[in-house]
Amino acid sequence: MRARMWIVGLVLLVACRVPSDRFVGVDGAGERDAVADGTPPGCGNGNLEPGEVCDDGNTVDGEQNDTGGFVLDHCSHDCLSTQVCGNGVVDRGEQCDLGAGNGLPGATCYSNCRAVSDVCGNGVADIEKGEDCDPGVMDSATCNSNMAGAASCKVSRCGDGYVNMAAAESCDSGADTAQCNGRLCTLTVCGDNYVNQEAGEQCESSGRDSQTCNGRSAAALACHVPLCGDGYVNTAFTPPGGQATEECDNANGVDTAACNGNKNGNAGPGSCRASRCGDGYFNRAAGETCESNADCAAGRTCTACKCG
Repeated sequence: MRARMWIVGLVLLVACRVPSDRFVGVDGAGERDAVADGTPPGCGNGNLEPGEVCDDGNTVDGEQNDTGGFVLDHCSHDCLSTQVCGNGVVDRGEQCDLGAGNGLPGATCYSNCRAVSDVCGNGVADIEKGEDCDPGVMDSATCNSNMAGAASCKVSRCGDGYVNMAAAESCDSGADTAQCNGRLCTLTVCGDNYVNQEAGEQCESSGRDSQTCNGRSAAALACHVPLCGDGYVNTAFTPPGGQATEECDNANGVDTAACNGNKNGNAGPGSCRASRCGDGYFNRAAGETCESNADCAAGRTCTACKCG
């Protein structure tokens, strides 16, 4: 009889076995027991239970956003951390976390949960190491990253020899060059209102023709002082001694049948204007023999630009 009862008990014991990480309570509900990593048994059910710091209803640390970056949620996968730097728990993406001790003198962990390091690029300005600032691994609008050589972790300054595009620099030559405006750290362009003589500029007028400067449409003569005879028609420029702005311009100031030149550099009335009888400019290339009696031989008079 005893042997039979022993066998029945053994069969019942085997039949009631469950996986080692489960516990069947007296009410038959299968609640998870604490697992090997210390995760509380009810983690992920959305209810804050004993042993949990938080419970957001899942057992993941976060999820990827639309750009592929991983964004932490407000509760870790094991319900033991709020995943905030300074909570004393080293969470995903953190190098350390001393809680309230972060960033204190002599601490081994910065206030941003990065391990203390004297290397430029750690995101913390190590003033005692000569750093002015530290933007991390990328340039910022106010600070050079560790790619700047001698100017690394220094306040970005036009003229420091490092092109910091985050600070809106296009170049940084320290002085004017044919390609770079030294004081602005911008590429040389006629019309930028900066006269860069190294780039061959003589003047600036916002890229527009003016009485004192050719605009950017003058090609090789852009940002040059206008001259009657430079080959560019600057309709905002009146030659010296002239009475009207240019309407034509022959290179080197030569006369043609259609355009008055510059009287061998002397300009005056009619210069760089279409040739017209009576314009005050004696243009032989236009078939004129005179513009006034003074152009004719003694005793002869000038009529319709012909000596008679």
